[in-house]
Amino acid sequence: MAKSWIAAAFFSLSLCAGAFEDSALWLPASYQKLAPELRQAAKKLEATETCDKVLRGYLHDSSRSMEEAVFLLVCRAPDRKTFSVLADAHSLELKYPLAVKKKAKQPVAVDVQKRVDTVWKACQTLYKDKTKFMRNLETLTEGQPHPEVDATGGAVGFVVDFDAESLQGATLRYRASCSSPDDKTPPKLVIRARKP
Repeated sequence: MAKSWIAAAFFSLSLCAGAFEDSALWLPASYQKLAPELRQAAKKLEATETCDKVLRGYLHDSSRSMEEAVFLLVCRAPDRKTFSVLADAHSLELKYPLAVKKKAKQPVAVDVQKRVDTVWKACQTLYKDKTKFMRNLETLTEGQPHPEVDATGGAVGFVVDFDAESLQGATLRYRASCSSPDDKTPPKLVIRARKP
């Protein structure tokens, strides 16, 4: 009896080993009605061959309303690299950039790479300017994060997680999203609270 219980417990734990954690998913209070859809989108992404585990999921900056909501899901691939995927909140359709493939790496087009580099440089400057007065700033995202690039290479964005400290010494968790919709529009940086 005890052996069968232990075997069943081990089996159920092994099924959950790669599953995302609910704490990795976050929505603003006004979008909490979409929490089940965010969970479903994360499960759908984890069911693909290219995603071992969803590391985090949240409302994408392009969301203008509940009807047009889009989720951004960050996933760890089997080769331990991370990539981002957009998911429509209502159809749960996974959209570009689903960038990880098992084939050999394709060189990024020079003009797209140049655009990514230009936007990243501007985003770094904005990030430094907006966080320069924060106490005990700790940037959690190392180096240049994986860029979010649309199919044409026009819209480029980055997400950087960081912590700071309040005057009372409490840890404050933040996420900075920096993006530029096209090569004529300078990047814009938005800092929001990040769920632990």
